[in-house]
Amino acid sequence: MQKSGIVTKINMPNPIVQLCAVVLVGIGVTSTALGAGFRDGGTDSFYTCQDPGFTMVGWDTTDWSVPVDGYVGQSDLASDDPIPNCKTTTTIEYYAKPNGGMMSGGGKRNTCSACNTGYHLVSHTMPSQRQQDCIVTWEECVKDTPCDGLACEGRTSWMNVSGKNYQTRCNTSTNKCEYQCKSNYYNAGGMMVAGSGPNCKACPDHTMDGCPAGTIMPCCDVGYYLIDNNYVESGGGITGVRAKDYDCLRCPSIGIGLPLVYGTTLLECPMFAPTPSHITRCYIPPNTSIRMTEGTFQFTQKCNYTEDE
Repeated sequence: MQKSGIVTKINMPNPIVQLCAVVLVGIGVTSTALGAGFRDGGTDSFYTCQDPGFTMVGWDTTDWSVPVDGYVGQSDLASDDPIPNCKTTTTIEYYAKPNGGMMSGGGKRNTCSACNTGYHLVSHTMPSQRQQDCIVTWEECVKDTPCDGLACEGRTSWMNVSGKNYQTRCNTSTNKCEYQCKSNYYNAGGMMVAGSGPNCKACPDHTMDGCPAGTIMPCCDVGYYLIDNNYVESGGGITGVRAKDYDCLRCPSIGIGLPLVYGTTLLECPMFAPTPSHITRCYIPPNTSIRMTEGTFQFTQKCNYTEDE
């Protein structure tokens, strides 16, 4: 059997490539392994950063809210600001001394060594703009609640988002939100923006188990095959990311007269997306009889359908 006798229609989408912005969510390192302090800028630095000892120093005027390339962390606290929810505040002092020269002046800033109940220390490291080649580490206090201030704050298991077709939870290892489509929806893709919810579309009729939460590709009922109505060949070039548009279609019938003989499928889900359909999963079982104009025939072995060209 060479052809199924059905033509699969491919809907050509509007050839517009959507450009997506990448949003960086959450800057900071939750770690107190190094502790607060300072270090020298390195062997190529003109200045040496060191402890001023008993020398009087002033507050560092560095704008610590500005992130610096190559360094992790940033803070919106000035050097002399009290640190909110800090139980024990200490002061870091440091001096910038030219190599082979006299001390050029020093700076200091507040840091926290212990937080109030319900908060934990977060470490920040940035170079001082006032004290050249001095790289300063200080610590602040943030809530113990996972993903504090984000849409998934405090949610360590999947929960539906009100008015949306997706769920969210906090990934406690990265302290960032994760998203997945809720039950009866699949992730159609093509519209993803980092840190945002997925593009969730309602699962088609005849979907096995009603599309569990987190479904990316629906699994059709037995006797149905999956088709992507939005599929398009790349044509040898680069194809932009396109949203999926899935349907579960019944395997075509064969023969004439009643009862109609329809193809069937195995009770299993495909591992790969359709290009554009999974009609080749349809088959006529062996020992199946069909009526044709020439007479009645019986299949002696399993016969799979093929995609029409």
